[in-house]
Amino acid sequence: MAEFKELNKSAIGARIRKRRELLGLSREELAEQLGVTAKFIGDIEYGEKGVSMKNLYRLKQILGVGADFLLEGAEDGISGAQDPAGKYHGLLERVFCKAAWRHGTDRTTVCGRYRPG
Repeated sequence: MAEFKELNKSAIGARIRKRRELLGLSREELAEQLGVTAKFIGDIEYGEKGVSMKNLYRLKQILGVGADFLLEGAEDGISGAQDPAGKYHGLLERVFCKAAWRHGTDRTTVCGRYRPG
């Protein structure tokens, strides 16, 4: 059985901040695209608040990275790469699809042929 690794909010936030700065986005610009406040972005970036699945999905799209980069810092997750080794791709795809579906996002846009059960 695979070992479960606890996620580090501070490390996730630092990767979000690093990528945001690399793209030349201010906190206000990222917040506007995400539909949250700039203070909330700051709280995420400094590990004071966690990221919901819905916001994680949207952040990966806005920042042009894979979820594996945001969650674990995998450098191959930059520029939208989706876990080439396949280690998490299927699981993350199902989780994001279900989260998007529950939040009313068009599931064909997010999920392709996958229909959440």
